[in-house]
Amino acid sequence: MDTANHTTRLYWEKSYDTEFTATVIDAWQDDANVYAVFDSTLFYPEGGGQPSDRGTIQVTPGISFSVGHVFEEDGRIVHVLSPDKGSGGTFPEKGQAVRGRIDWARRFDFMQQHTGQHILSRALEEVCNANTVGFHLGDDYVSIDLDVQSVGDSRLTEVEDLANHIIFSNLAVEVRVHTPDQVPDTIRRRIPTASDWVRVVYIGDFDACACGGTHVRATGEIGIIKINRLDRSHGGVRVIFRCGQRALADLRAKERVLDSAARSLSVGYQDLVSAVTSLSEKAAGLEKEIGRLRRQLLEHEIGETARQLLDENAEVDGETFGQERWIAKRLDFAVCKLEGKQPAELRHMAKSASELTGQTVFMFSQEPQFSLVVASHTTGKGKKPSDVPPARNAALLVSELGRIWGLRGGGTPQLAQIGSKEPLDIPEAHILGDIEGIVGKLST
Repeated sequence: MDTANHTTRLYWEKSYDTEFTATVIDAWQDDANVYAVFDSTLFYPEGGGQPSDRGTIQVTPGISFSVGHVFEEDGRIVHVLSPDKGSGGTFPEKGQAVRGRIDWARRFDFMQQHTGQHILSRALEEVCNANTVGFHLGDDYVSIDLDVQSVGDSRLTEVEDLANHIIFSNLAVEVRVHTPDQVPDTIRRRIPTASDWVRVVYIGDFDACACGGTHVRATGEIGIIKINRLDRSHGGVRVIFRCGQRALADLRAKERVLDSAARSLSVGYQDLVSAVTSLSEKAAGLEKEIGRLRRQLLEHEIGETARQLLDENAEVDGETFGQERWIAKRLDFAVCKLEGKQPAELRHMAKSASELTGQTVFMFSQEPQFSLVVASHTTGKGKKPSDVPPARNAALLVSELGRIWGLRGGGTPQLAQIGSKEPLDIPEAHILGDIEGIVGKLST
């Protein structure tokens, strides 16, 4: 790989150009990509928090490559290429002339966001005495990290107003190259100590910052800056914001949501907060009433289940598989199926039914997910597992069933459960058969 030649950075000199011609000074490939270095390029390489440009490189008429990523290495700008259809395996060769085209929509978006970051960072410094210590330009939003622990809402509004005032003032954005001793004291970002020259971006007399990125020519081209939210990050504050077309798209999306919500509640957007608050309060009251009625129903079901378990003449298993409720009674245990119950409800019902009947109660539900609870009141609280008869030990019964069904469960000798995220793919008759088999095995 040739490392002798460096790349002329056209994106600094002609940041508004979209096409260029260049000569290949190095090219190679690996199993995934083709890499090329040109003597000059408009493609900005990833760096300084800003992603790289994208676009295309035409090698010969009809033969082109997509440029998906660009990075800097030893003063050279490396382009990562992917062959377009019809390339026929053509490979860029050293000395070959190429024509490049950048994705202008992406470039201008990044110019808006990056210049907006300069303005917002200075505004935060002036209003809040908050210095920018980190910057990230993503595909959806932009973020800057600050060296302060908090920023008040009123101050944030002041920052946003100042930043947009600078945009509406349409100040010139200029780039000047200095030697280190020429850099003004007001520069916002420290300069590289080993550099022979420093590239400084000036925004009128409002801001000066050492930067190697791409920027608009005047602040008016940014359009608007909108701060979206603040996050906590590494003990400081992270500011999430959008500029220009991104800010407009974000505001449009939020306006559509706001309008849709207001229409659904038959109110104007000004009354939406109070309408949602009222609706939330009504929903909370209904949830409370539903909870009361559900507990009342649960107590009734517990009593009904216990009555059937105690009623010697009540119909037992065999005829009612597949329905929402059935009971299989044996001498010392009973199996109950109750669909639509949550694990907590099954635990309460099984425990209460066992206490009322003195039996070991197996209670399960297949919907919305499989859950089985075993309650054994006759084991007595405080007993050691070794003191409990194996066939009445809820934890042991659940462990044995889990081994058969490939599930994990656990609990105490008095109350244990097992379950899965989906209904158990086993016929209910087999579930009952497995329970009978385990109880019989542990009874001998």
